[in-house]
Amino acid sequence: MVASASAVHEDLRMKVLIAVDGSDCSASAVDSIVGRAWSPDTEFLVLSVNEPVYYEYAIPSSSSYIEQLTKARQEFNDYLSQLVESVAAKLKEKLSVVAQTKVLEGQIAESIVDCANDWHADLIVVGSHGRRGVQKFILGSVAEKVAAHAACSVEIVKKKQATG
Repeated sequence: MVASASAVHEDLRMKVLIAVDGSDCSASAVDSIVGRAWSPDTEFLVLSVNEPVYYEYAIPSSSSYIEQLTKARQEFNDYLSQLVESVAAKLKEKLSVVAQTKVLEGQIAESIVDCANDWHADLIVVGSHGRRGVQKFILGSVAEKVAAHAACSVEIVKKKQATG
């Protein structure tokens, strides 16, 4: 059986998932992508993840606290939606490529890996905060977890530290 030219062409299309969170490190990862030449067939998915809030830590008699938390969570979700749209627009403008967006709710590293698998990404690009010691122990490393569990290649972009 001979594959059609369009089917072969589609199989060669590279799919790049960029995980963003609004941090300087995430901006460095986007700048790294924008600063390179990509095939016009490359597809990008700009992803952000809103971690769940655990209401069981709220004071049981404080429904106003839960309402405030719910409102803040929605505002943050709106911010993430604007963020991914802004990054996608930058990719489209600078690279003339297709860029989709998605905001998920869940554990960040796990959601990135699951989304990359579901979307059949060839590459995941994430920024790294470069935390060390106690900060890394307490906060963990999303980039490290993504690299350890992803089925595709992962590029970790570190923000350049100021010297001097």
